[in-house]
Amino acid sequence: MMWPHILAALVIFYVILAKLMNHVSANLALNKQTYSSTIYSVTSVSSLAVDGLDYNPDLPADQTCFMSSSRIADRPPCWFAVDLADRYKIKSIVMDISYLSSLLSSLNAVDNMYGVNAGVTDINPSLVEPQLGQYSLCNTYNNAVSKYTSTVSLGCYSNIPAGRFVIVQQSNTSIGYLTICEILLNGTIAARWF
Repeated sequence: MMWPHILAALVIFYVILAKLMNHVSANLALNKQTYSSTIYSVTSVSSLAVDGLDYNPDLPADQTCFMSSSRIADRPPCWFAVDLADRYKIKSIVMDISYLSSLLSSLNAVDNMYGVNAGVTDINPSLVEPQLGQYSLCNTYNNAVSKYTSTVSLGCYSNIPAGRFVIVQQSNTSIGYLTICEILLNGTIAARWF
């Protein structure tokens, strides 16, 4: 009468497998490989947006946050990408832009960082530069950043497919700097059939 033991073992195996396949991570982007179109300075590299460290006002911003070069109207939109190393169904994207809001507060100004698109793709952005409309659009931030904005939170639409790369890109009408002090990605690993 080993059937009850075999059945119990199969149930346990199924539960463990289901948990592994639907694993939800607090921050999928943490310490992952990143890419970007251009940078503001040699120290404002894209990896600063996934290092797990918040904006530090005691350091120069280009040593604590990713900053793209300024987008000029006749040039392609600036972009930032994270390689998750596996396919995930992204649920939410949260970007800490504290440096930008602190700078705007000191200048009593509003920046031109608006119309920011976030999406997912399986196309490696280090090989093929992301183009608007060529990746699945999770959501768009359509508001101007002000001195009161320290984070931008976007939910990803439920019909968006899983992907390995998360793209954040200025829209065609956006000018100025794309600035991300830290990006937090939440989602579930895509189901795989072995």
